[in-house]
Amino acid sequence: MLRGNESSWKLETQCVEKLLHRLKDEKNLIIAEVVHDDCGAVDVILWRMNIDSQKCMWHKAKTLVKRLREAVRGTKTVKPAAVVACEHVREVKCFTNKELELWLESKCVHVAGVSTRKKDELVEIVWGVLFPDEAGKALRDDVVEIDALQTSHCNAAEEAKEWLYGACRLRERAKDDDGDVLATHVQHLADHWAGDHSCCDKELSNLCKAAGGPDRDPLYEAGGRVHLAVARCLQQFSSNTKMECYTRARMTFNNECFHSVINKYATKVV
Repeated sequence: MLRGNESSWKLETQCVEKLLHRLKDEKNLIIAEVVHDDCGAVDVILWRMNIDSQKCMWHKAKTLVKRLREAVRGTKTVKPAAVVACEHVREVKCFTNKELELWLESKCVHVAGVSTRKKDELVEIVWGVLFPDEAGKALRDDVVEIDALQTSHCNAAEEAKEWLYGACRLRERAKDDDGDVLATHVQHLADHWAGDHSCCDKELSNLCKAAGGPDRDPLYEAGGRVHLAVARCLQQFSSNTKMECYTRARMTFNNECFHSVINKYATKVV
């Protein structure tokens, strides 16, 4: 039966449960563990079926790079004193929806349903008013928008992913399920990039070497805007509670997780 009015994540979860039961009950397949993306509902299903679960490292690493890019990008942009002074799309994005709405009103530009418009829609409208030749055109990609993280170092994104993978593997080898230690190790990347190797001790020495080592020049100034932004990002992204789910990384981060395969290939028919 087609259920087009249901949200996709509910349908994905139902597909996962049905497929697992078919594999176990009809195909007599012994399933020891399932790797899936960050969905609590799937954990409940696996627990009921007495199957171990593991969060997908590939998804976690992909999100880490995205969050770091956003954090660093924010340090590259200074909010202009007024909307009219904006020269880049990223500067327009510094203003709140209300500020953009008031500015449009001051220019006698009336937009239907302006209060319910998304930020990107308002930015596009404001940009078209600021630069009439650009009105109606798709917003141009900004170099800072794309390469904010790589401006610090061309390989920074890969270093971040490998640091995360490596820190998780350390906890798997230790078999201590210590989410607190894992969180501390992941968060240390911010200081490592700033040239602080005080925590790059014996356990983290290989991660340190793979990410440039102590002899490489810092990627940014210790205590500066970029350092603080990266540190805040990592603290939020890899909190103690969140990292508890990644202490048993069993070298599966290069594999496509079970849940993403369901999401990609299963039709919304249950």
